[in-house]
Amino acid sequence: MSTRRVWIVGAGKRVKETAVPALVAAGERFEIHGVLGRSAREETLAGRRFDVRALASLDARSFAGADLVYMAVGKQAVPQVLASLARFELGSVDLLIDTPVLLLKHFRHTEQFRRFRNVWVAEDCYFLPWFDVVRDELASGELGPLVEARLLHAAYAYHAFATLKGLFGVERIAAARRKRIDGGHRRTVTIDAQRRAVIVEPRDYASGWIELHCANGLIAERGHVPKGARTLEPVLEGADCVGFRIGERLVRLAAREVELMRGPAATAGVTARMESMKRVGFLRLLESIHAGKGGYLLASGLDDMLVDYLLEKTGRWSSNALTSIDSGLARTLYSTVSRIAGR
Repeated sequence: MSTRRVWIVGAGKRVKETAVPALVAAGERFEIHGVLGRSAREETLAGRRFDVRALASLDARSFAGADLVYMAVGKQAVPQVLASLARFELGSVDLLIDTPVLLLKHFRHTEQFRRFRNVWVAEDCYFLPWFDVVRDELASGELGPLVEARLLHAAYAYHAFATLKGLFGVERIAAARRKRIDGGHRRTVTIDAQRRAVIVEPRDYASGWIELHCANGLIAERGHVPKGARTLEPVLEGADCVGFRIGERLVRLAAREVELMRGPAATAGVTARMESMKRVGFLRLLESIHAGKGGYLLASGLDDMLVDYLLEKTGRWSSNALTSIDSGLARTLYSTVSRIAGR
Protein backbone atom coordinates (compact mmCIF):
# COMPACT_ATOMS: atom_id res chain seq x y z
CA MET A 1 0.00 0.00 0.00
CA SER A 2 1.28 3.50 -0.81
CA THR A 3 2.18 6.24 1.64
CA ARG A 4 -0.84 7.51 3.57
CA ARG A 5 -1.07 11.30 3.91
CA VAL A 6 -2.14 12.44 7.35
CA TRP A 7 -3.70 15.67 8.54
CA ILE A 8 -3.30 16.10 12.30
CA VAL A 9 -5.98 18.14 14.06
CA GLY A 10 -4.54 19.35 17.37
CA ALA A 11 -1.02 20.03 18.58
CA GLY A 12 -1.15 19.28 22.30
CA LYS A 13 0.82 16.95 24.56
CA ARG A 14 -0.71 13.79 23.10
CA VAL A 15 0.27 14.78 19.57
CA LYS A 16 3.76 15.89 20.57
CA GLU A 17 4.72 13.03 22.87
CA THR A 18 2.97 10.02 21.34
CA ALA A 19 1.39 10.44 17.90
CA VAL A 20 4.07 12.33 15.97
CA PRO A 21 6.97 10.19 17.28
CA ALA A 22 5.00 7.09 16.20
CA LEU A 23 4.18 8.59 12.79
CA VAL A 24 7.85 9.45 12.26
CA ALA A 25 8.87 5.93 13.31
CA ALA A 26 6.43 4.49 10.75
CA GLY A 27 8.73 5.86 8.05
CA GLU A 28 7.47 6.16 4.48
CA ARG A 29 4.17 4.45 5.26
CA PHE A 30 2.76 7.71 6.67
CA GLU A 31 3.45 11.31 5.70
CA ILE A 32 2.34 14.21 7.87
CA HIS A 33 0.57 16.32 5.27
CA GLY A 34 -0.22 19.16 7.68
CA VAL A 35 -1.12 20.14 11.24
CA LEU A 36 -4.33 22.01 12.01
CA GLY A 37 -5.35 23.95 15.11
CA ARG A 38 -7.63 26.74 16.29
CA SER A 39 -5.09 29.34 15.23
CA ALA A 40 -2.10 29.59 12.92
CA ARG A 41 1.30 29.26 14.61
CA GLU A 42 4.55 27.31 14.59
CA GLU A 43 5.06 24.19 16.69
CA THR A 44 7.97 21.82 17.25
CA LEU A 45 6.77 18.20 17.14
CA ALA A 46 9.24 15.32 17.58
CA GLY A 47 12.09 17.73 16.82
CA ARG A 48 10.54 18.99 13.60
CA ARG A 49 9.08 22.45 12.95
CA PHE A 50 5.54 22.58 11.62
CA ASP A 51 3.41 25.47 10.43
CA VAL A 52 0.11 24.88 12.18
CA ARG A 53 -2.76 26.12 10.02
CA ALA A 54 -6.08 27.31 11.36
CA LEU A 55 -8.71 24.65 10.64
CA ALA A 56 -11.26 27.33 9.81
CA SER A 57 -9.01 28.66 7.02
CA LEU A 58 -8.61 25.33 5.23
CA ASP A 59 -10.31 25.01 1.86
CA ALA A 60 -11.48 21.98 -0.10
CA ARG A 61 -8.52 22.11 -2.48
CA SER A 62 -5.92 21.95 0.30
CA PHE A 63 -7.80 19.13 2.05
CA ALA A 64 -8.19 17.06 -1.11
CA GLY A 65 -4.85 15.31 -0.60
CA ALA A 66 -5.80 13.77 2.75
CA ASP A 67 -6.01 10.00 3.27
CA LEU A 68 -6.25 9.98 7.06
CA VAL A 69 -7.25 12.58 9.64
CA TYR A 70 -5.91 12.09 13.15
CA MET A 71 -7.96 14.16 15.59
CA ALA A 72 -6.65 14.87 19.10
CA VAL A 73 -8.50 17.81 20.61
CA GLY A 74 -10.08 18.58 23.98
CA LYS A 75 -13.18 16.56 24.86
CA GLN A 76 -15.46 19.59 24.78
CA ALA A 77 -14.18 20.63 21.34
CA VAL A 78 -14.89 17.36 19.49
CA PRO A 79 -18.39 18.27 18.19
CA GLN A 80 -17.18 21.64 16.92
CA VAL A 81 -14.20 20.11 15.12
CA LEU A 82 -16.35 17.38 13.56
CA ALA A 83 -18.73 20.07 12.29
CA SER A 84 -15.82 22.03 10.84
CA LEU A 85 -14.52 18.94 9.02
CA ALA A 86 -18.02 18.21 7.68
CA ARG A 87 -17.70 20.98 5.08
CA PHE A 88 -15.20 18.82 3.16
CA GLU A 89 -15.79 15.75 1.02
CA LEU A 90 -14.82 12.94 3.40
CA GLY A 91 -16.01 9.81 1.60
CA SER A 92 -12.45 8.75 0.75
CA VAL A 93 -10.89 9.89 4.05
CA ASP A 94 -10.38 7.77 7.17
CA LEU A 95 -10.63 9.23 10.66
CA LEU A 96 -8.49 8.23 13.64
CA ILE A 97 -9.95 9.95 16.70
CA ASP A 98 -8.46 10.10 20.15
CA THR A 99 -10.10 8.71 23.27
CA PRO A 100 -12.69 8.89 24.72
CA VAL A 101 -14.14 9.66 21.24
CA LEU A 102 -17.13 11.63 22.58
CA LEU A 103 -18.54 12.59 25.95
CA LEU A 104 -21.90 10.92 26.57
CA LYS A 105 -23.66 14.30 26.47
CA HIS A 106 -22.35 14.68 22.89
CA PHE A 107 -23.50 11.24 21.76
CA ARG A 108 -25.83 12.65 19.09
CA HIS A 109 -22.73 13.72 17.15
CA THR A 110 -21.92 10.08 16.33
CA GLU A 111 -23.91 10.79 13.15
CA GLN A 112 -20.95 12.83 11.89
CA PHE A 113 -18.78 9.71 11.72
CA ARG A 114 -20.82 8.42 8.77
CA ARG A 115 -19.21 11.04 6.57
CA PHE A 116 -15.83 9.25 6.73
CA ARG A 117 -14.77 6.13 4.85
CA ASN A 118 -13.61 4.44 8.07
CA VAL A 119 -13.42 5.58 11.68
CA TRP A 120 -11.01 4.11 14.23
CA VAL A 121 -10.03 5.10 17.75
CA ALA A 122 -6.44 5.98 18.67
CA GLU A 123 -6.39 3.53 21.59
CA ASP A 124 -2.77 2.47 21.95
CA CYS A 125 -3.47 0.50 25.13
CA TYR A 126 -5.05 -2.22 22.99
CA PHE A 127 -1.64 -2.78 21.33
CA LEU A 128 0.75 -2.67 24.32
CA PRO A 129 3.99 -4.52 23.51
CA TRP A 130 4.16 -6.65 26.69
CA PHE A 131 1.08 -8.54 25.47
CA ASP A 132 3.30 -10.46 23.01
CA VAL A 133 5.31 -12.36 25.59
CA VAL A 134 2.19 -13.04 27.67
CA ARG A 135 0.45 -14.54 24.64
CA ASP A 136 3.48 -16.72 23.89
CA GLU A 137 3.66 -17.88 27.51
CA LEU A 138 -0.03 -18.74 27.60
CA ALA A 139 0.20 -20.50 24.22
CA SER A 140 2.76 -22.92 25.70
CA GLY A 141 -0.06 -24.35 27.84
CA GLU A 142 2.06 -24.73 30.97
CA LEU A 143 0.07 -22.24 33.03
CA GLY A 144 -3.32 -23.02 31.57
CA PRO A 145 -5.72 -20.26 30.49
CA LEU A 146 -5.69 -16.73 31.88
CA VAL A 147 -8.44 -16.53 34.49
CA GLU A 148 -7.98 -13.12 36.12
CA ALA A 149 -5.95 -10.00 35.33
CA ARG A 150 -5.16 -7.48 38.05
CA LEU A 151 -4.11 -3.97 37.06
CA LEU A 152 -2.98 -2.53 40.37
CA HIS A 153 -2.58 1.25 40.04
CA ALA A 154 -1.53 0.32 36.49
CA ALA A 155 -4.39 1.56 34.27
CA TYR A 156 -6.71 4.53 33.84
CA ALA A 157 -10.48 4.71 33.27
CA TYR A 158 -11.56 3.79 29.72
CA HIS A 159 -7.97 2.90 28.78
CA ALA A 160 -8.16 0.09 31.34
CA PHE A 161 -11.04 -1.52 29.47
CA ALA A 162 -9.13 -1.34 26.19
CA THR A 163 -6.13 -2.92 27.91
CA LEU A 164 -8.29 -5.79 29.13
CA LYS A 165 -9.86 -6.25 25.70
CA GLY A 166 -6.42 -6.46 24.10
CA LEU A 167 -5.10 -8.83 26.76
CA PHE A 168 -8.10 -11.18 26.73
CA GLY A 169 -8.76 -10.89 22.98
CA VAL A 170 -12.36 -9.66 23.23
CA GLU A 171 -14.30 -6.73 21.78
CA ARG A 172 -16.66 -6.28 24.75
CA ILE A 173 -16.82 -6.96 28.47
CA ALA A 174 -19.91 -8.38 30.14
CA ALA A 175 -20.24 -6.39 33.37
CA ALA A 176 -18.38 -4.23 35.87
CA ARG A 177 -18.65 -2.74 39.37
CA ARG A 178 -16.83 0.09 41.10
CA LYS A 179 -16.43 0.21 44.88
CA ARG A 180 -14.69 2.67 47.17
CA ILE A 181 -11.72 1.27 49.11
CA ASP A 182 -9.09 2.88 51.31
CA GLY A 183 -7.19 5.36 49.20
CA GLY A 184 -9.20 4.91 46.02
CA HIS A 185 -11.56 2.54 44.20
CA ARG A 186 -11.65 -1.04 42.98
CA ARG A 187 -13.27 -1.98 39.69
CA THR A 188 -14.26 -5.61 39.30
CA VAL A 189 -14.78 -6.53 35.66
CA THR A 190 -16.51 -9.61 34.28
CA ILE A 191 -14.92 -10.44 30.93
CA ASP A 192 -17.15 -13.47 30.37
CA ALA A 193 -18.41 -16.48 32.32
CA GLN A 194 -14.89 -17.85 32.90
CA ARG A 195 -12.69 -14.74 33.16
CA ARG A 196 -12.53 -11.54 35.20
CA ALA A 197 -10.30 -8.61 36.07
CA VAL A 198 -9.62 -6.26 38.96
CA ILE A 199 -8.51 -2.64 38.50
CA VAL A 200 -7.32 -0.73 41.57
CA GLU A 201 -7.40 3.07 41.36
CA PRO A 202 -5.91 5.62 41.35
CA ARG A 203 -3.50 5.05 38.51
CA ASP A 204 0.17 5.55 39.39
CA TYR A 205 2.42 4.14 36.69
CA ALA A 206 5.56 4.75 38.77
CA SER A 207 4.44 2.36 41.53
CA GLY A 208 1.73 0.25 39.83
CA TRP A 209 2.04 -3.35 38.71
CA ILE A 210 0.35 -6.19 36.84
CA GLU A 211 -0.66 -9.66 38.03
CA LEU A 212 -1.98 -12.37 35.70
CA HIS A 213 -3.67 -15.29 37.46
CA CYS A 214 -3.83 -18.42 35.33
CA ALA A 215 -5.45 -21.77 36.00
CA ASN A 216 -2.10 -23.36 36.95
CA GLY A 217 0.06 -20.45 38.06
CA LEU A 218 0.75 -16.75 38.32
CA ILE A 219 2.63 -14.18 36.26
CA ALA A 220 3.54 -10.98 38.11
CA GLU A 221 5.59 -7.93 37.42
CA ARG A 222 9.12 -7.74 38.78
CA GLY A 223 9.17 -6.56 42.38
CA HIS A 224 5.73 -8.03 43.13
CA VAL A 225 6.35 -11.74 42.48
CA PRO A 226 5.34 -14.22 45.18
CA LYS A 227 7.22 -17.50 45.56
CA GLY A 228 6.61 -19.85 42.65
CA ALA A 229 5.26 -17.16 40.29
CA ARG A 230 6.78 -16.25 36.94
CA THR A 231 8.25 -12.80 36.49
CA LEU A 232 7.20 -10.31 33.80
CA GLU A 233 9.99 -7.82 33.17
CA PRO A 234 11.64 -5.65 30.51
CA VAL A 235 14.77 -6.90 28.76
CA LEU A 236 17.61 -4.38 28.63
CA GLU A 237 20.65 -3.95 26.43
CA GLY A 238 22.57 -1.10 27.98
CA ALA A 239 19.92 1.48 28.82
CA ASP A 240 17.58 0.37 26.02
CA CYS A 241 14.48 -1.77 26.53
CA VAL A 242 14.67 -4.27 23.67
CA GLY A 243 11.84 -6.58 24.64
CA PHE A 244 9.93 -8.29 27.44
CA ARG A 245 10.54 -11.54 29.27
CA ILE A 246 8.58 -14.06 31.32
CA GLY A 247 11.08 -16.43 32.90
CA GLU A 248 13.19 -17.77 30.01
CA ARG A 249 10.65 -16.74 27.37
CA LEU A 250 11.60 -13.52 25.56
CA VAL A 251 9.98 -11.50 22.78
CA ARG A 252 12.10 -8.76 21.23
CA LEU A 253 10.92 -5.41 19.92
CA ALA A 254 11.58 -4.17 16.39
CA ALA A 255 14.41 -1.65 16.06
CA ARG A 256 12.03 1.27 15.50
CA GLU A 257 10.09 0.21 18.62
CA VAL A 258 13.28 0.21 20.69
CA GLU A 259 13.76 3.85 19.66
CA LEU A 260 10.25 4.72 20.83
CA MET A 261 10.81 2.92 24.16
CA ARG A 262 13.69 5.21 25.14
CA GLY A 263 13.25 7.50 28.12
CA PRO A 264 12.60 5.62 31.38
CA ALA A 265 15.41 4.73 33.77
CA ALA A 266 16.99 1.30 33.38
CA THR A 267 15.51 0.28 36.74
CA ALA A 268 11.91 0.93 35.59
CA GLY A 269 9.57 -2.05 35.46
CA VAL A 270 6.89 -2.76 32.88
CA THR A 271 4.10 -0.50 34.16
CA ALA A 272 6.56 2.32 34.84
CA ARG A 273 7.34 2.33 31.11
CA MET A 274 3.71 2.97 30.15
CA GLU A 275 4.22 6.29 28.36
CA SER A 276 6.94 4.76 26.18
CA MET A 277 4.88 1.61 25.57
CA LYS A 278 1.97 3.75 24.42
CA ARG A 279 4.19 5.17 21.66
CA VAL A 280 4.90 1.62 20.53
CA GLY A 281 1.20 0.80 20.80
CA PHE A 282 0.38 3.82 18.63
CA LEU A 283 2.92 2.69 16.04
CA ARG A 284 1.40 -0.79 15.99
CA LEU A 285 -2.05 0.72 15.54
CA LEU A 286 -0.75 2.70 12.56
CA GLU A 287 0.86 -0.42 11.11
CA SER A 288 -2.43 -2.30 11.44
CA ILE A 289 -4.22 0.50 9.56
CA HIS A 290 -1.58 0.56 6.84
CA ALA A 291 -1.79 -3.21 6.43
CA GLY A 292 -5.54 -2.96 5.80
CA LYS A 293 -6.53 -4.54 9.13
CA GLY A 294 -7.92 -1.31 10.57
CA GLY A 295 -7.48 0.12 14.04
CA TYR A 296 -9.33 -0.01 17.34
CA LEU A 297 -13.01 -0.15 16.46
CA LEU A 298 -15.19 2.93 16.91
CA ALA A 299 -17.85 0.86 18.70
CA SER A 300 -15.23 -0.45 21.13
CA GLY A 301 -14.03 3.06 21.93
CA LEU A 302 -17.59 4.29 22.53
CA ASP A 303 -18.20 1.21 24.66
CA ASP A 304 -15.18 2.03 26.84
CA MET A 305 -16.44 5.60 27.31
CA LEU A 306 -19.96 4.47 28.15
CA VAL A 307 -18.95 1.81 30.68
CA ASP A 308 -16.53 4.20 32.37
CA TYR A 309 -19.19 6.92 32.60
CA LEU A 310 -21.85 4.64 34.07
CA LEU A 311 -19.42 3.17 36.59
CA GLU A 312 -18.47 6.66 37.73
CA LYS A 313 -22.11 7.67 38.08
CA THR A 314 -23.78 4.51 39.39
CA GLY A 315 -21.03 2.13 40.49
CA ARG A 316 -22.21 -0.73 38.28
CA TRP A 317 -22.80 -1.68 34.67
CA SER A 318 -23.92 -4.78 32.81
CA SER A 319 -24.54 -5.32 29.14
CA ASN A 320 -28.21 -5.23 28.17
CA ALA A 321 -30.53 -3.55 25.67
CA LEU A 322 -30.49 -0.24 27.58
CA THR A 323 -26.77 -0.05 28.28
CA SER A 324 -24.86 -1.75 25.47
CA ILE A 325 -23.34 0.29 22.67
CA ASP A 326 -24.31 -2.59 20.35
CA SER A 327 -28.00 -2.09 21.10
CA GLY A 328 -29.95 0.12 18.68
CA LEU A 329 -32.33 0.96 21.53
CA ALA A 330 -29.48 2.15 23.73
CA ARG A 331 -27.92 4.24 20.94
CA THR A 332 -31.29 5.90 20.26
CA LEU A 333 -31.73 6.58 23.97
CA TYR A 334 -28.29 8.18 24.36
CA SER A 335 -28.74 10.27 21.21
CA THR A 336 -32.13 11.50 22.43
CA VAL A 337 -30.79 12.42 25.86
CA SER A 338 -27.88 14.16 24.16
CA ARG A 339 -30.24 16.24 22.01
CA ILE A 340 -32.29 17.19 25.05
CA ALA A 341 -29.10 18.24 26.85
CA GLY A 342 -28.22 20.31 23.78
CA ARG A 343 -24.60 20.88 24.76
